[in-house]
Amino acid sequence: MSPSKGKRPTTGKGGAKAGKGGGAAGRGRGRQEVQRLATLVFGVVFVLLFVVVAIAEGIGPPSIPSGAIAVIEGVPADAAAPFDKPYKDCNGKPVTQDLGVVTEDEYNCAFKQLAAGSGLKTPPKPGEEQYEALHEGAITTLIENIWLQSLAVEEGIEITAKEVEEEEAKLIKKSFEGSQKKFDEFLKTSGYTEQDVNERLKVQALSAKLAKPLEEQARDAAPSAGEISDAYEAEKATRFTKPETRDIRTLITKDRKKAEAAKAALEKDDSDKSWKAVIKKYAESTATAASGGLQPGVTEEQYAGPVGEAMFSAPKGKVEGPLKYTLGEVIFEVEKVTPEEVRPLGEAEAEIKTELEQKAKEKVFTGYIESFRSKWRSRTYCASGFTIEKTCSNFKGSPKNEEAAPSCFEEVEKTKKEEATPTPKTEGCPAPILQLKPAAPGTVTIVAPKGVQLAQRPYPPGLESAEAAPSLGGLVPSEVPTSP
Repeated sequence: MSPSKGKRPTTGKGGAKAGKGGGAAGRGRGRQEVQRLATLVFGVVFVLLFVVVAIAEGIGPPSIPSGAIAVIEGVPADAAAPFDKPYKDCNGKPVTQDLGVVTEDEYNCAFKQLAAGSGLKTPPKPGEEQYEALHEGAITTLIENIWLQSLAVEEGIEITAKEVEEEEAKLIKKSFEGSQKKFDEFLKTSGYTEQDVNERLKVQALSAKLAKPLEEQARDAAPSAGEISDAYEAEKATRFTKPETRDIRTLITKDRKKAEAAKAALEKDDSDKSWKAVIKKYAESTATAASGGLQPGVTEEQYAGPVGEAMFSAPKGKVEGPLKYTLGEVIFEVEKVTPEEVRPLGEAEAEIKTELEQKAKEKVFTGYIESFRSKWRSRTYCASGFTIEKTCSNFKGSPKNEEAAPSCFEEVEKTKKEEATPTPKTEGCPAPILQLKPAAPGTVTIVAPKGVQLAQRPYPPGLESAEAAPSLGGLVPSEVPTSP
């Protein structure tokens, strides 16, 4: 039998049909292969075409010109330009200010100005203390100022040269006692030119105008009487209740027998004179003898545990103890009881209303700011060495928690490298606690949605006033842009 026998189709009727059917199937498979090949070729051509178009239209991160630290896409062609031309930087060098490009010269001037505003005689160098904070501050200030000017154009808001002149006059009157001479001295020592000041004033004025509709929106969300009442009830027991305090005389000694002898002596005579004498004779320390051991305004928390409970359940005028305490045996006598005091809603209402209004205002501003920053950050590309998380879309790195101290973030990064674990230790870096702090009136702007924050009430003991507002009426750039 030949090698080919059995491989050829069988002759006859059935064989003919089989042969005919096999040919049709082969042609069908052929057409499918051709279609697959055509699809593949079309896909390759489409990809190549997309690449060509992308290159032609500039899709992808833009190139950053030599001598620049960042480029910003989408800046309106009619975005505000400097009033004074030619514009000169802090070194007196004429520059053409293109809002779409941030130059190294602009950065160097901003860095110098921030350093001077921080009280440094000379700007710090890389690796030195405060360098990173000033570095990021300078970049953020320059870029966010451009974002704001661009936003103002989109919103149809403008500032005239006359308005800036008026703002400068207000600044000199408020911050320099109306003295042009003092203002000129500031320019010499701060690294600012008068043009720089005017540009900052212009940005602040734009910010104030941009903020007005947001403030109106926040006012429309004024808290109701029910919301104020609910807020009061939620904090009544803690914030609006002044706990009971007691004026208590105490004597502490480590010797139980001395404590009992001291108690026996005081039970016979508990006068101020007697307390002074007994403390001198029996106490571990005589430092409290001059006051007769009297401690005014004691709260139960100051003496935790059984001793505190005993002090706040004891009647007035009776010598109690000795009781075991961390420092030894304690003898005490309650001299005066000041009952718990609850502030009524009527007294707290105005304060609560102000804070709820501020909270609503922050919510409106924060939402707007997040959208604004997200939009413009996506259009901003920074050069190597100037790429920071807050403003650069090409930032790559671990995001920082802005509520935490820089040292905390540095410790986390250090531990990551040392241990190479996904869950590094963060000793000394507690979770951030966000608190509502009311802002000083008139300080909330589009770039500072939280404004100049006052100390959260109730004030801690000894704190009598709120935080001071930034110097120069908020002129220092590092005080203006803040993260929501």
